[in-house]
Amino acid sequence: MKNDELRQVMRFHLDSFDTAETVIDDDTIHNTILKENDGFGPSNSKNIYKLAVMMTLKKQNKRAKKWPANWMEISVGDLADSILA
Repeated sequence: MKNDELRQVMRFHLDSFDTAETVIDDDTIHNTILKENDGFGPSNSKNIYKLAVMMTLKKQNKRAKKWPANWMEISVGDLADSILA
């Protein structure tokens, strides 16, 4: 999976959680869309999004590096760069 393909997947999944109809692009910061308290226990938008992205990478036989601890505070583009580096 190429970086631009991962960014497209990430934008798609973020859009699924967007309740404010925000324009999602490579500069979108994750915590403007995802929350830790919008579900039940670990079933929240933050964890579901991360799982969806990780499963997409796994299906593409792509190994991702460990996600940065502050990934919620960084943009789609920066996170894609980080986990595919």
